[in-house]
Amino acid sequence: MGDYQPVDPSARMQALSGNPQVAKGMEAFEGQAKKFGGAWKLLFFLCGTCATVAGVLSIVVGIMNFSPLFDFFNFIFLALFGLIMMIVDIPLDNMYIRNFRYAIFHYALFMTRFMGRGFWYIFLGSMTFGALWDMNICPWLGFFMGFAMLGVAVASLFYGWRLTSKLEDVRTKVVEQGPEKWGAYIPPRGMTKVQFKEMAVALKGTVFSDEELSYIVAAFSFEVKSDDIISRDEFEEWCRGPNRTIL
Repeated sequence: MGDYQPVDPSARMQALSGNPQVAKGMEAFEGQAKKFGGAWKLLFFLCGTCATVAGVLSIVVGIMNFSPLFDFFNFIFLALFGLIMMIVDIPLDNMYIRNFRYAIFHYALFMTRFMGRGFWYIFLGSMTFGALWDMNICPWLGFFMGFAMLGVAVASLFYGWRLTSKLEDVRTKVVEQGPEKWGAYIPPRGMTKVQFKEMAVALKGTVFSDEELSYIVAAFSFEVKSDDIISRDEFEEWCRGPNRTIL
């Protein structure tokens, strides 16, 4: 896979300077992405919001139109699933949200991975489209939100596959050197994101962005934590096999 080359924001803005409205929109998006911890987290949060809005709107209209009971169950599940995904990526941190994320990590780990999210949002996107379009509740909104979620889902699948491939290339290079040498990469207190990034560049010439490193460190982790440290046990487990780091 080719190395990831981050785009210079100033160069991107210059390229969009011919369309001030687009440039302004990109600037606003990047500002919001920083609040969420990255563009992907913002996109995932927006997808969760779309599913929640579609579910709630369908419930309200369904009550007014006396829709069949089976449809209500679909609407309720859609709203519930959307709310779950909103909480996973919402830029807040308190005891209740933290405990909820612990539960997701242990019982629904796929929701924290790009590949898993991709398949999950394909499902939620189809539910959103079906709830609003097929039920004739708000067809144009169902078309827009459903296909927007589908676009994010497909992009997430491709991105997850690409990032997993890059990480696997680095793992293969580490494993080739043997346990004695790869053990020397991990300091006694663990490896930081910066140290992992430097190791990947030195061994394979692979460059990971800061946002990619955040997802990689989270995939390494045996438990939910925010110290951005890869422990020796986590690193050695990764070297034994890529199963825990399928992004």
